[in-house]
Amino acid sequence: MNNSINVLLLNEIKNISKEKNIEQEKIKEFLVEAIKRIFNKVTYEDNINVAIDLNSGQMITNLVYEVVALDYPEFDEALHIAINDPRIKDLNLQIGDKYEEHFDLSKKFNQQQVQQIMQYFKQRITEISNQRVYESWLPMQNEIILAEIEKEDKKSNFYTINLEDQYDKMGQHLEPTLGFLGNKELNQYEVLDVRKKYPFVVLEVKEQSKFCPVILSRASEKLVEHFLTMEVPEIDDGTIKIVKSARQAGVKTKVLVSSKTLPIEPASVCVGSRGERVKNVSNQLNGEKIEIYNYYEDPIILLSEIVTKTDLIKLGIKEEDKTAVLVVEEDQIYKIIGKKGCNVKLASILSGYSISIIGPKDEEEYDDYEFININSEAFRQRKIQAKNSSTNTMNTETVLPVFDDEIEEMINEFDENELNDVFKDEVEQILNFNNEKEKL
Repeated sequence: MNNSINVLLLNEIKNISKEKNIEQEKIKEFLVEAIKRIFNKVTYEDNINVAIDLNSGQMITNLVYEVVALDYPEFDEALHIAINDPRIKDLNLQIGDKYEEHFDLSKKFNQQQVQQIMQYFKQRITEISNQRVYESWLPMQNEIILAEIEKEDKKSNFYTINLEDQYDKMGQHLEPTLGFLGNKELNQYEVLDVRKKYPFVVLEVKEQSKFCPVILSRASEKLVEHFLTMEVPEIDDGTIKIVKSARQAGVKTKVLVSSKTLPIEPASVCVGSRGERVKNVSNQLNGEKIEIYNYYEDPIILLSEIVTKTDLIKLGIKEEDKTAVLVVEEDQIYKIIGKKGCNVKLASILSGYSISIIGPKDEEEYDDYEFININSEAFRQRKIQAKNSSTNTMNTETVLPVFDDEIEEMINEFDENELNDVFKDEVEQILNFNNEKEKL
């Protein structure tokens, strides 16, 4: 084989092995596969044998022929050689044996075909490299990583993220690669700086990719959940559970939380003293509004909680097709829908119901819904039942000592006039809780 081509191909094995951290033997297999593939494409035959010795730096290419009788009826000079052919020097060869003859590959391939060999060879390297990245990063989907922005493409509005020196939860080193942060996963109201580190959500890991196999997000609700977990110890230790969240990045995120052990509403705990906890999360998201609600299994009560506090009059649902109708005062319709439909969209995601907002005069058009008035006694009783079912009966011997000091401190700290409706409910629960404790 032409020495220049020989050197070119063998150097590629060494360079790629070092760059991609792939065994040279594996890379050698891909190179042999590439040569055979292009040989077949050029000659329409596959009778080639390629041997590569990495130690000596030699590449030997042989054509393989089947030894046949002189009068063989299906003789093909590209595949067969007659037993009495003078090229055969080995007198021990018999009919049916294989005869190999060295040939110069450079005479079979032109420069374009050599480039095709290199192209296919590198394609196979990319495939195995991508597979390693995929297997390494796949368990990281929906996890949070801290990584540096390597490059910004202002024309196409995306960022390339450096994903070297990343580790999974077990401390195992992840395969080095690049991350892709596209326009759809950007928070349009924040500015990101190249060479600066940010937290990202691993949104997707592509099994085969010519560019960046790890798709990242700054717009996912998982990022808000991450900041909440960092800010609220009760979420971090599992006392409070994030049931579901919905987000319009840069505008608003609604979060549902629940707890089976807290004697107070978990949403109030997440909001924090004078709203400090939720403010801290908002500040990390460029001022994005964060709304936290208690989760209820009853969809009527849940919907009444997660829509914007407004003049809500009635609610009705159809369980079979997961639709809900909210009746509000005419001048409150646009307020409850929210800017560009944000509020009702997020409420729909959280509740799992497709929501329609109507005024009182349109109620008769929805006569197939059974409405409940939120100011009625039936609704009040339903809400009490929903709250009671959202928490388990506490073991006073184990739970009370844990919260005694915290409850007293919270009560003394707050001025009721400064509290929002949710926190007023919380204080009432705390007072009732302490009264019950005194009776025990």
